[in-house]
Amino acid sequence: MGVVIPPGLPRIGSSTDSNVPQWDGTSGDKLKDGLTVGTSANNLVQLDGTGKLPAVDGSQLTNLPASGQTPYDCIVASSGGDYTTVGAAVAAGKKIIFVKPGSYTESGTITLAADSMIIGSGRDVTTLSGGAIVTGNNCVVMDVTITQSAAACTLTVNGTPCTVVRSEITNTNATGSAICLPSTACQLRVQGCELTSDPNSNSSYAILYNGSNVAHEVIVSESKLVLTGNGQFIGMQTNSGIVYVTDCILDEGAFSGTVNNNSIGNTNWFFKNCYCPTEVQVYPGTSQNHYTGCTNLLIRWNNGSSPDCEIYASCCSNLNIRLDNAFARCCLSSCEGVGMNISAVAGKFTAAACTFTAFDGDFTEMAQFSSCYFTPSITENSGLACFSSCEFADAVTMSAGANHYRFVNCGFIGGLTIASNYCIVNGCRSGVTGGGGALTITVSAGATNTLITGCLTDAAISDSGTGTIITGCTTY
Repeated sequence: MGVVIPPGLPRIGSSTDSNVPQWDGTSGDKLKDGLTVGTSANNLVQLDGTGKLPAVDGSQLTNLPASGQTPYDCIVASSGGDYTTVGAAVAAGKKIIFVKPGSYTESGTITLAADSMIIGSGRDVTTLSGGAIVTGNNCVVMDVTITQSAAACTLTVNGTPCTVVRSEITNTNATGSAICLPSTACQLRVQGCELTSDPNSNSSYAILYNGSNVAHEVIVSESKLVLTGNGQFIGMQTNSGIVYVTDCILDEGAFSGTVNNNSIGNTNWFFKNCYCPTEVQVYPGTSQNHYTGCTNLLIRWNNGSSPDCEIYASCCSNLNIRLDNAFARCCLSSCEGVGMNISAVAGKFTAAACTFTAFDGDFTEMAQFSSCYFTPSITENSGLACFSSCEFADAVTMSAGANHYRFVNCGFIGGLTIASNYCIVNGCRSGVTGGGGALTITVSAGATNTLITGCLTDAAISDSGTGTIITGCTTY
């Protein structure tokens, strides 16, 4: 059936199923021959059964992206591109720069405008060498290797935020650093990168800030920080910001690497799931410092100008703690292979469910240990501490000066010798960890006011002290 014309409406021409009637503009209210539906010349295009346009020639359409158009402002290539160096592209005002595979020799300082991006073809195949990169606000560097030997910094952050992704940044200058931060607050994001400081100098860093007190925020994740000389991984001197280092490798090889050596700033440090093939010294800031799931760290606090340092470590292995100056708080939990050295300084120290392989704790405030295991022999000459539900795999000696020590519900595989004052031993027994042992308690001459209650020993308690109280104890 064709198109139905309402009764009384005059028309001319004809109408068929494949035609659409149209008004005859020259004959008043009359219709003329209908328009043919199709995709040929002068046809009326009709949507198909799925609501889509049929295939047509759209070469005369406007305001559409041309075929093959890219999101880049330009392409840098050894041949066939718009420019042969990144420096030339930046000098021409380009912002979004794609770099094809190759090695490119840059020169001088290359200062990126705000909102710029350098996008390589992969850090293993795209290398920029010789030029020092300076970023503006909201800049991104990704999938490229940048090396520098002449300038102090390979990549200088001079705007915020700056993001470096899947790239390798290396500096081989005598006092050079891979990335340097500005004197104004900024945000730096480093993900999936390798940062290398090559020279054999304590003035070289993978990431460096050394200026006035500025609140930077630095996040380094899934990256590898490498020292091929005696340098520092991250230095945030006189800084009041926050540093997050997560899922990273800190590799110093056979050299002596540190993190934030001799910091005098109150940076908040957060290390999570970091692995060090060899021991790396980490110098906390004067604020909160958190270490979770890390391996082979030496946390050393030696800043005598501020007692505000707080250290929190959990689920770490091969962890050494050295506290040479007064601190606010040090809390350890579920750590393995802990070595501890505290040099008669003030601070609150607690440890829970940790295994100690070295122990020298000259505490001036009551330290608390619970459910910990101690493998070495221990000889304390000063300090005070409370051990609750702990196990000792070797002999424990409280020498003169180690006053006010308390042992509650502890197990001893070796003996306990007390030559100090005001020690309390309650509910202790022979150790069960490591195949048992024999608890013998000896109170030496010179010990005063020792209280021993409810203990189960393998031999009678030997008492040569003064004012010793022994009650409720049993010998096997």
